[in-house]
Amino acid sequence: MAAERRAQEDNSNPDGTMTTCLPPSVGASELRFLVVKLHSIDNFVPPAGSVFVTIEFGPNQFNTTSTKTLPQPHAAATFPARYCAIDQSVSIPVLLPTMSQSIRISVHERTNIGPMKSSKLIATCNILKLSRIRSFPAKFKKLALPFYGAPLTTTATTSTSYTKLMNQQHDKASHYRGRLVLTLTEKKGERSDGTMKAQESKMKVIKPIKTLPLATYKIVYKLITATNLPKTKHMYTDTYSIRVSCGITFAQTPTTPPLPNTTTLSFPSQSVSTMTVLASTDAMQIPSLFVTLCKGTSDTPIAFHRISPVSLLEQAAFPLSEATATPTPKWVHFQEDKSIDAIVDSIFPGSVLMWCGMYAEDDVPEWASGVSGEAGVADAASVMKPFAIEFRVVGGRDLPPWDADTGALDGYVKITVNGETMITSVKGDTRNPRWNEILTFTAMLPEDQGVWPEVVVQVWDRDAGIGESDDFVGNVILPLRTRSDDAWLPLFYQEAGDIEGGELCIGCSVTPAIVTRAAPASSSLPAPTLSRIPFSAAHTTATVQIVALGLRNLTSPSAFSSVNKPFIQMRIGDSAVVKTMQSNRPKPSHCNFSEVLTIENVSLEADGWLPLFLDVKVLDKNSLGLTSLLGTGR
Repeated sequence: MAAERRAQEDNSNPDGTMTTCLPPSVGASELRFLVVKLHSIDNFVPPAGSVFVTIEFGPNQFNTTSTKTLPQPHAAATFPARYCAIDQSVSIPVLLPTMSQSIRISVHERTNIGPMKSSKLIATCNILKLSRIRSFPAKFKKLALPFYGAPLTTTATTSTSYTKLMNQQHDKASHYRGRLVLTLTEKKGERSDGTMKAQESKMKVIKPIKTLPLATYKIVYKLITATNLPKTKHMYTDTYSIRVSCGITFAQTPTTPPLPNTTTLSFPSQSVSTMTVLASTDAMQIPSLFVTLCKGTSDTPIAFHRISPVSLLEQAAFPLSEATATPTPKWVHFQEDKSIDAIVDSIFPGSVLMWCGMYAEDDVPEWASGVSGEAGVADAASVMKPFAIEFRVVGGRDLPPWDADTGALDGYVKITVNGETMITSVKGDTRNPRWNEILTFTAMLPEDQGVWPEVVVQVWDRDAGIGESDDFVGNVILPLRTRSDDAWLPLFYQEAGDIEGGELCIGCSVTPAIVTRAAPASSSLPAPTLSRIPFSAAHTTATVQIVALGLRNLTSPSAFSSVNKPFIQMRIGDSAVVKTMQSNRPKPSHCNFSEVLTIENVSLEADGWLPLFLDVKVLDKNSLGLTSLLGTGR
């Protein structure tokens, strides 16, 4: 934020100069200069009239003078773009050794409203490191550096804070914004009588470069099917399209609705497609590949997935299939574009089954060399048949406690298939519930098992209070298979790792279904059927005895009160709750109980594969008789 505020202010000196004073006590240090030559900006997507570039290194910040952008020649299948020549350089003094390593470069739009001048951060580039410039100087000559930012589209729910975040942090951005051509070098500084003199750094005009080393790359990809397409805020049209873009080159599917009674998008006319991209010869400077989910006739970008070009060139993102020698299809999960903020937080942004490969012009494999546009392969995802889908919802462990005051979670599982939803029973006041229930759907799926969709399974917390709504806890993604053994899957909100802890044990099986119910007259598909039944594994019944000795080093969660009379509350699975007596001896923070607690009729699985957990809560009864949570464990 500080960098943005500094960039929004005009240069303090008309010529953009800044004086850096070097302390005389560092005479034994080595003086170097980091020389940054800014040549040009091209493929510039924002419709900005005048722009300037900011360079930040350590405490120093330098702005180029504002430069007017001009329309760039527009080719087919490319975004309209602009370009400008900068042709300015700056020499930044560096005392070695130095703690400063990061070189931050950002692009800003300059606007003049009468006598007032203002600026706006548009996008940022990858952070460069001084140590790499010193180690690999040849790599930083005529560097074509992509920069990224937030989308230009705005909606009724556009988030200004996330727009700023995307413009400030290139790795969070959802859109390519242009390419900055620059050269970074290091040169020796001058000494005088063994001391360092104050040096003055300012922007200087340099000669334009004649050529930029570029290469042609061929991107070959196939979109097979998309599923779990999300409902959105303030957007009531149910039509979607998917855009694949690299730099200013893009291709987009037609805007179409999902298949009837589903949240699945089929691509009947989309088979193997190609794009030709002109980019740097250095793979690290090639723009990221964006797969963007757009909604409505306005093509609002509501979600995206970003793929590194290095992983495509090295065939790591989509490894080659041994059978076909083509990239292996896989499900790509979308991430919500938070700057648009069109998706409710509890809704998964969707996913697409696809494969993609990127190849240098002289390294295109034989199978891809003849591909041009669409090859007209039959669409397997559009041939639908009825199937019975059975989900075995076994249990959860370490689920996040939704009520921070009590540590309670009254959890249940919600599964939606093709718009039909079923839920399990509610397991009250436990973070380690055991459901042991089977949810069965009869639904239409593609005949080809290779394009069966993934199913989003959600965990919710039941709120029984008047006027309260249930709370979303987390998702898991379950691929449909003819047989999928029960497995522990980690919870997440919208992308893997955004929840700490929490797992769900679930499995599924899919078999052909015999549909006996007639379809509604308005539908060409059979009506779905739903059922929920409990199941029980081989188990034994046991009595568990627990010796509660005491608690140590207790602290109150409130800064205004201390621990008064703590006690322990425990349960195993669906067993009855047992509690110790309240104790403040010898003192509340180090209390003793010395009690034996007995939990009867505990159901234990015979094979022990899915062990039950002892849920433990430490609570405190204050002087007013109110109970507060001190901590939980298992």
